[in-house]
Order: sequence, then structure tokens, then C-alpha cells
Amino acid sequence: MIKKVYACLFFWVLTAVAAPAYGQSDVKALFHPTESSIKQILSLFKKSYSRVDIAMYNMDVSDRSDLFAGLQSKTIQARIENGDLEVRMIFEGYGSPRENLERVYAIEKKLGFDVRFLKSSRKAHHKYAVFYGSQTEEATVITGSANWSLKSQRKYDEQILVFEGLLQVSRAFLQQFNMLWGLSEDPGFTAIDPDFQGLEFEYPDGGGIAAEQEDGVSTYFSTKNFKVSAGTLKLKKEAKQSPALTGVVVSAIASAEQSLKIASTRINSRPIYDAITEALDRGVAVDIFVNKDQYKPEFVRNRWVLNGCSEENKKCCDSDGEYNAYLKQCSSGQIFAHFLDNKYQGSSDLRVRIKTFGLDPTAYLSNQMHSKYLIVDYARVLAGSFNYSVSSEYQHLENMVSFTAEDYPKAVNAFVQNFETIFERQRDSFLSKNGLPVKMENAYNNGLQIDCSYMPVSLSYAEADAFYNLPRGARKWRKLNQVCK
Repeated sequence: MIKKVYACLFFWVLTAVAAPAYGQSDVKALFHPTESSIKQILSLFKKSYSRVDIAMYNMDVSDRSDLFAGLQSKTIQARIENGDLEVRMIFEGYGSPRENLERVYAIEKKLGFDVRFLKSSRKAHHKYAVFYGSQTEEATVITGSANWSLKSQRKYDEQILVFEGLLQVSRAFLQQFNMLWGLSEDPGFTAIDPDFQGLEFEYPDGGGIAAEQEDGVSTYFSTKNFKVSAGTLKLKKEAKQSPALTGVVVSAIASAEQSLKIASTRINSRPIYDAITEALDRGVAVDIFVNKDQYKPEFVRNRWVLNGCSEENKKCCDSDGEYNAYLKQCSSGQIFAHFLDNKYQGSSDLRVRIKTFGLDPTAYLSNQMHSKYLIVDYARVLAGSFNYSVSSEYQHLENMVSFTAEDYPKAVNAFVQNFETIFERQRDSFLSKNGLPVKMENAYNNGLQIDCSYMPVSLSYAEADAFYNLPRGARKWRKLNQVCK
């Protein structure tokens, strides 16, 4: 408790006295669904920037989307038609090939963007846009966890970062975009830029966590794991033991002295799990908030076994019989939020909570906890598109950024406030004597039906178990239809 009070007081003083760094440069943070990023995006399209480069995993192309409708405005379309604004987009899409092509067609026809697919087995999971002109230092970068979709804006927990006038940040994202653009193809063609064959992605700082860029922000990209071969991205051998983004997260966790706040859709990485346990063992207070797909009923979780390296459990053993957390099979099928919660039951240093919504514990998409960030000692933020998983490291193309409260106190403070909001969401009302679980129990005991709808709430594993086992006497959650209208 003393640690938490000390850290909060330290951060308050730092925020109060620190001046904005680097003149006109700035970092702003927004959070869906309570804050909209649409106005910010549309205003940038209307400014005097001459180019916009977008790498986007998904985008809604329905006119029900305020963003898609806004991009069709006369002001923006006149700039594109007159040649004052050129927009390139690398699009991934999560639908079927036909659905993705239909989205691309709509983007090209209605918005006038030049759209390509990445020709690779790796998924472009980025969610960023770079707005710039002849002067790169005047560029603005928007990045984070949010796709340009309806659910992202209205339902999901997301973090969005806006970097204004940060030269090295804009250059880093432009370099990434141009490399991927050269490896991409138009929807109707298969040609790949020959200049990119055999390319290996290297960075001056080697992806190291201590290498701060000159404007106070560090950028990290999973392309460091790959090289180009036969027109596609192939995993480097050394990346299996030195992954670009997992290594950064592990180092950040290892640097914690007082506290860690982790908001991640999932934690499916053994090296990250190990780093968290080491932090807990040295007395760091850890709060973790994950998506609902990390919850399974207690009788299911009781059958789970943590992978290890022993005679009976060899999934984490290398060829020499030694423990190796970086082996893919060591993380395979593991939900580490549960194993952490189970290992440290009763500890005041660890709190694990789940974004809970709806009456079906298996339904987890409609209100996702989609943020992906880490706060270290209230003093540093690490955030991006990267889920804490093996598949995200090696099968996707991802990015992360890092900055400190010393350089950007308002942005770090915004993340601290957002975490407290989502971590404590609706708990007081939901778990009170007048909360939904009590009402459902009473309704079941008295043969009544009630409205069981509720706003998303943050619950521990034990609290979620108690809720989904309601009402008492009902063997399965499906019995809730006896209570709920």
C-alpha cells in the first residue's frame, strides 16, 4: 500500500511541474469508447498535408460508419480528386478473401485511396496512419490498438496515440510503411518490388529498450523478426530466441520497481508470464486487465496444466533438456492470466480482472477489451498493436511505442487514469446488494423473470465464476433463461 501511495504522489508532482518537451512536439492519448478519434482523423485529412499513408488491419466501409462517411466529404474528396492529397493504404482485413476484396473496392471507389494487400503469410495487424507533406518534421502519426471500425469506436476498449511534430517517430513509421508497400500488391496483380528481395530489417538501436530516440519516444516493429525471401517474409532463426517485441515487453517488466499496470487482450506468452512472476516475487504490485476470452468456467480451468520442463511435462524443454521459455510449444494453448491468478491467490500484490459482459461466458467479441499497453511505475508507457502472444510476435506485423512521464506527463497520466477507469468499471454497482447477481438470485428463488442486461463490468476470476454459476441450483449457465427476459 505504501508503495502505491508513494508512486502516485511521485507521479502527481512530476505531472504538475514538468513542461512539455521538444517545443511544438506533443503526444496525445485518446481512449475508445469514451473518447472518439473520428474528429481527430478527419481534421487531419482536411489539413494541408499532401500525403497520408495508412496501414490498417480492418476498416468498416458502411455509410453507418461516421469515419467512412466523413472521408467521403466534399472537402476531402476534392483534395484527392485535385491531386492535392495522395492516400496510400495497406489493408489486411479479417473477412473472407471475397469480403476483403469488396472492402478494398469500396475504399478505392468511394474514397479514392490507392490500396494494396501485403503479399505475405504474415498479417499486417497495424493500425496506424502517417500524415505528412514536404517537411517530415511537421508530420502527425496516429497509432494504437484501434481499427477504423464501428465496434472499435463504440464498443471496444482501445488506446489511440497522436504524435505531432516528432521527427524520428514519423520517419520510423514512414520507413516501415515504405518497406511494406514495396512488398505489397494491387488487388489484381502479383508483382513485388524487386528492390526488396533479400532485405533484412535492421534498426540503428537494435530494438533495444534503453535506446531512446531524440524526441523522447522509442518505436519498435516486429519486422525485425523477418527477412524477405521469394517475395514473402521469412522468420529469422535468431528471432526465435530474441523476439523483437516480446523482448521489449520483458525488459520493461524487469525494470519495474514499484508497480505494473497491464491492459492486454490476452497474455499468451511464456516469457512475459515468467517476467511477471519475477516482478511479483520481488514485491512489485501488478494489476492485469484482459478480455473475456481469457475466462473459462472454473471446472475447465481446473483441468489446465502449466507447461514446464520435467519428466512428465516437457513442452518447455529444449533439445538439451533445459528449460526454454521461448519455445513456441511452451506458450501453446496457455492462458497465463489464469495461471498467474491461480499461482498468487491471496496475494495482495496481484489483481487479475476480466472485462465481463453478457450472459454467455463464451461470447467475447461484442465488447472486447482490445487495448494493448503497459504502465511501469506510473512513469513509463509501452503501447501499440501488439497482443502479448506468440502468434502476434511471429505471425503478425505489429508495432509498439514507448515514452515517459518525464517527457510527456499528460499522455502518461491519461493512460493511468484510463487504466483505473476500466479496471474499476461498474464494480461498485454490480457487486452491491442491489446489483444484478443479487437480483437474479432473488428472481430465481421466487420464480420471476427480470431484465438481466448490464453494462460491461470488471470482475476477477472468482467473481466471474460466482456470476456465471448463478442462480444457485442451476447446473449450467444456460439455465439463466429461467430468470432473464
